[in-house]
Amino acid sequence: MRKVYIGDPCYVFKDETWSQICDMIDESYYFNNAGFDWLLITDKRFFIAKTAYGDGSYSLKNHKNQKVSNISVDSGTIACIDFEMLSDFEQQNALDAHKNNHAYITEIQCYDMKNIKTNHDCFIDICTMSIDTKNDDYDDYDDYDDSNYFVNDD
Repeated sequence: MRKVYIGDPCYVFKDETWSQICDMIDESYYFNNAGFDWLLITDKRFFIAKTAYGDGSYSLKNHKNQKVSNISVDSGTIACIDFEMLSDFEQQNALDAHKNNHAYITEIQCYDMKNIKTNHDCFIDICTMSIDTKNDDYDDYDDYDDSNYFVNDD
């Protein structure tokens, strides 16, 4: 069994490491690629996938399609990261995100390309769990009123 963090990598990585991740998932990666990859950053290899609608809150479900946790997203991405490869500081960040119901920490039996994957519809499989970011039943991004942020020049 392997302990993993499932959530937005921006809650775990800070400063230079987060900048490196952002450089790797810039606009060309996010919009023109399949939207997922296994990244290697400062000797840390982890899975990262884009969401269908960017920021929001998505449901992590088990193999019985029961909601296990909410995954909050502020970078438009969700990652699955081996907890043991994180520094003490990063582990504390991950624990804080889990405690605040922004991410989920659990143990899984498989941590490889065959068992952690996504498709072009932004459906993410993590062993026996899944996150459907396109057809999620909790769509707070649809309820967000951004009309105050647009200026009408009329």
